[in-house]
Amino acid sequence: LYKMGNNTVKDWPKRWVILHKDRLTYWRRKDDNLPAGTIKLASLHVVTADNVKPNCLEFVTPTRCYYFHADEPSTIIRWAMAIDAESQRVREGLGEDVLSAMETEDLHAKRVAIRAQKSGMLGKAGKNVLQQWPKRFVLLRDDLLYYYKSSSDDKPLGVINLMLCTVKPNVPEKKFDVILPTRVYHFSCDSSQECAEWAAEITKAHEKIYDNLEAKSASMDRGLKMSGIAKYQTGASVDSSPAEAGNVLCGEEAKGGTEGKVEDNTAKDELLEFVKIPGNNTCADCKAPEPRWAAINLGIFICIECSGIHRSLGVHISKVRSVDMDKWSRDIVDFMKSMGNDKFNREWEKFVPQNTKPAPDAPRNERESYIEKKYNGVFKDEEKAAAVALAGKGEATPKQQKNYYKEGFITKQGNSVKTWKKRWFVVKTTGNSASLYYYKSKGDKMPAGIIPLTTADLDVNPSVKEKYALEIITPNRVFPVSFTSEAEKREWVEHLKMVMA
Repeated sequence: LYKMGNNTVKDWPKRWVILHKDRLTYWRRKDDNLPAGTIKLASLHVVTADNVKPNCLEFVTPTRCYYFHADEPSTIIRWAMAIDAESQRVREGLGEDVLSAMETEDLHAKRVAIRAQKSGMLGKAGKNVLQQWPKRFVLLRDDLLYYYKSSSDDKPLGVINLMLCTVKPNVPEKKFDVILPTRVYHFSCDSSQECAEWAAEITKAHEKIYDNLEAKSASMDRGLKMSGIAKYQTGASVDSSPAEAGNVLCGEEAKGGTEGKVEDNTAKDELLEFVKIPGNNTCADCKAPEPRWAAINLGIFICIECSGIHRSLGVHISKVRSVDMDKWSRDIVDFMKSMGNDKFNREWEKFVPQNTKPAPDAPRNERESYIEKKYNGVFKDEEKAAAVALAGKGEATPKQQKNYYKEGFITKQGNSVKTWKKRWFVVKTTGNSASLYYYKSKGDKMPAGIIPLTTADLDVNPSVKEKYALEIITPNRVFPVSFTSEAEKREWVEHLKMVMA
């Protein structure tokens, strides 16, 4: 198959691809000793991507999207069916009725045949600032939420992995949000009852993911005890890997693959090191030293006192695990390492008033009030209300008192086709809000897009290969940009931070 390179060139070199048990491996040459990459099927979803290239598949994982294409449509369809079927076996072990549906060559019939917990037409907010709510066909299946332009479409417009999501319903307004670490999806319903049902079903699907992780971990432990490999239970090294041990002990049940769903000793070691770094070595909420608990859907470390309050918020907001006592899969550890306390708090404590954060020895009622406000978005709502009140009195807000205008060329990566192109960027402020406009050319009157800065965050060291890169993170999208020099990058970062303050 041809694979799109994970580089700025985005070329399509040929790769030798092997689908075996719980993973897909690709090799630069057929006779190579080591693969160029491995894709685990436990968190993989296959989507057709003919808009990228004819006869193309997109493999969606929680951390990256891979693109493969073939010369013939029949070839790519066979691959799609085989990979999708195997990934389903790995994740859930679905029944024969579903697997037989996957064997058809009609991708639309396959999608409809696969049982879904819930489906229907919902309004979905677009990415533009006008916040239009076009109707979309939304389908919830297992741990993924698909949305299509219409119910007859074969290819979804997008897929939301629910493993690290938080659902925030607003039943009176007939709306709900699906909150991910890097984006917020907004949906609207025709009735309050429908809104409550959707929120409940998505929350149930999210919780089921972790229930399955724990169940598979417990099953693995029982098998290891029966075979006398008791060391694995305590995290000690053994001769065989957990995945190999599972295949030996559990026979056919293990063939679907357990890696990523049970504890990965290497991942656990990485987590124990990650919690020691500055920022993570104090509680995200009260700064107590050496936190030994984590909110795994938020990517933060918290102390034992704050962990109890997090549990009271509900698993739809915070999913608490012990750093030491619970098992940690590779997927969750990778997410924790991509977030961390400092990165999380830059966004979630942006609207927290000064001297509000509780001290490590704060009483429970003070700690509880702060945590509930922080994670239910109360601080943000209060900030907005204060801004409206100031505007009503005719008082100047901070952003009206300074000149925040700035303009210049910046190289920006596209959203769908990941190419880098120069765009003319302009910082503009209106009242108490600030936005970053970008144009295809300097003289254009209409912007190609608008980035709201009042709800944005900056990642100055992103995992992007482009030199002098920066990511502008908003609730709806991540915008990777790059500069011609470190000095230019620093100048823009300082200016954007001043605007966003």
